[in-house]
Amino acid sequence: MSETTRRLTAGRHVATLLVVVALLVGCSGEALPTESDVPRAAQVTSDSPSPSAPGPTRWDPATQPVWDPASIETLPLRRTRLPEQIDLRSAHGPTLLAQPMSGIVAAMRDAAGLRLLDTDGTWRLAPVPPAQHTVFGVTDFARPAISSDGTRVAVALEAGIRVIDATTGDESTIPWPPRFSGRRDAPPSVVWQPRDDGFFVFDTVWTWLVALDGSHREAPFRSYAFGIDPDGPVYENAFRMTRLVTWAGDRVIDRSPFVQCERMVAAHGMVACTAGSLQSFRSGPVVVDPRTGKIIAYAPIKDRNSLYSDNGGLTVLGFLDEDTVLMVVGPLAFHRNGIGEERSLVSWQFRTGELQRISTGRLRSIAVAPQLLD
Repeated sequence: MSETTRRLTAGRHVATLLVVVALLVGCSGEALPTESDVPRAAQVTSDSPSPSAPGPTRWDPATQPVWDPASIETLPLRRTRLPEQIDLRSAHGPTLLAQPMSGIVAAMRDAAGLRLLDTDGTWRLAPVPPAQHTVFGVTDFARPAISSDGTRVAVALEAGIRVIDATTGDESTIPWPPRFSGRRDAPPSVVWQPRDDGFFVFDTVWTWLVALDGSHREAPFRSYAFGIDPDGPVYENAFRMTRLVTWAGDRVIDRSPFVQCERMVAAHGMVACTAGSLQSFRSGPVVVDPRTGKIIAYAPIKDRNSLYSDNGGLTVLGFLDEDTVLMVVGPLAFHRNGIGEERSLVSWQFRTGELQRISTGRLRSIAVAPQLLD
């Protein structure tokens, strides 16, 4: 074949390819997306790694080096009011009625009831029915919710929301709204409203506001993905719009681009959560400025099967301060045995990338009061 013939043949191939692309675009009725169509918060400043070649890649300055939860045992220890190893079988102490507490550092549930850790390192037992549910063969207890001042704890029971004042031993039960009453496969989630004025009660379909006097109403949004600043406001992750919606009461006061993430917390004018959409086959904790949607810090983990994002292997519990996030992470055993109960508490100084281990144990349902931890 002559050089001229080769050039003509190559030209025909290119022309044919262009026609096929044009036909595909015309059939879809939509133009191919451009970079400007992608939400700004989901973009990075350099090329993304392909699934077949996840080698070293330059990312934006907010993205930190990849880390491995299997290395948690080798991390430096951060001394706090929590013991390095938490074993509820040896967490004996008086009942809450016999000896009230000065503040709740942590709360955990097991078959014996509700265990509360005081600021002096001693445990109390509050007699609470187990209300247990089994998920993938593992006994699952709904996570308690500690008030922002660390004096009260709320737990989801079949009868309603049990509210216990740890400083006095007083307790009361707030009935569920009709939407959540009756037998269920899993208890609703309960979190405190800003300024501890009541509760958000929610599942994957409904979100309601429940006051301390038992009055209730549907929340202004149905999303189950939201983070609550203890002093307000409330941030809703509007997945379909890839937006973070800021609520002050029933009023929207801001909207900004937002990453796709799970299990949000908020404080100090920031939002933290577990992101699973920033890089291929990776997830990890992320901190975002809710006013702009700008990513402040991201600590990626190799996560091909979304164990740490969608399946709950990493959950941010709160901000320890303006520079540090507290999270509970499933270690290597999480990969070997599926969803298990063994977890570690880890602090992430997100401005420097430093990770420190705090405690290890069956911490799947642990709640911590960040302001009382150190």
